[in-house]
Amino acid sequence: MPPRLAVIIPTFNEAQALPGLLEDLARQTGVRLEIWVSDGGSTDDTVMLAQLAGAQTTVGRAGRGAQMNRAHALARAPLRLFLHADSRLHRADQLQRALRAWQGAGGRGVAGHFPLRFADAPAEHRHLFAFMEAKTRSGRPGTVHGDQGLLIHRADFDALGGYREQLPYFEDVYLSDAIFRSARWQLLPDALHTSARRFIREGVHQRYALMAVMMTAHALGDDGFFAASDALYRRQDQAQALSMKPLLSLLVERTVRQPRRWPKLLAYALQNAWQLPLMLRCRLTDRSC
Repeated sequence: MPPRLAVIIPTFNEAQALPGLLEDLARQTGVRLEIWVSDGGSTDDTVMLAQLAGAQTTVGRAGRGAQMNRAHALARAPLRLFLHADSRLHRADQLQRALRAWQGAGGRGVAGHFPLRFADAPAEHRHLFAFMEAKTRSGRPGTVHGDQGLLIHRADFDALGGYREQLPYFEDVYLSDAIFRSARWQLLPDALHTSARRFIREGVHQRYALMAVMMTAHALGDDGFFAASDALYRRQDQAQALSMKPLLSLLVERTVRQPRRWPKLLAYALQNAWQLPLMLRCRLTDRSC
């Protein structure tokens, strides 16, 4: 009998993106799906569209961490797959193949993630997006995030403590770190297609710089940065041209002006020096790097 899998999708005003993913899920073969759309109070037709597509829905407090934990508590299937609403599956057997790879890697104690493919990346920025795609295949700490999906046994998810709900964002990075420490990541076959919509709305280089700022704050153990920057970080449905000055000023205030954090900052830079030759290779070739 095909394995049972609960697919959990957090949403907030995703009426435009969600139907595509639900259609892809409906085409999947070789797996029994229990689809949950966990909504944070959308004001558009997100919940109605989810229900019309046959998904189960739950509506409650906004925040991706809280929304995903809520659906996890309601789902009955033994396995979990957390996906973003703008994810797309381009094979009808993609989840079946993912489950086989996960089981082949050991199953329990293993968390799976997909490599990314940006479906609508602007051609003029193809090298940067190729670099970001290559990082999702690297398997290195700091390169596995929520937009790559998370395939995990529910007992392992519980043992890790689930997603941190007290943070306004970055809940996926904290869970990813926990998996690197106490479990094992497995790269799944077949790319998970995603949208570059946020990069396009905010500015490609600005968005990438913002990600670097956030990862730096996280590496320094500065949880307070995320609470302090919450008002500066817009929701997906409100994304617009991004000004980096307030966030950079916040990082400087909390890091550069605090010498006790300089050793961690230097160590983080050295640990990520491997990205420079990868970025150069992506700049020098139009092939996948």
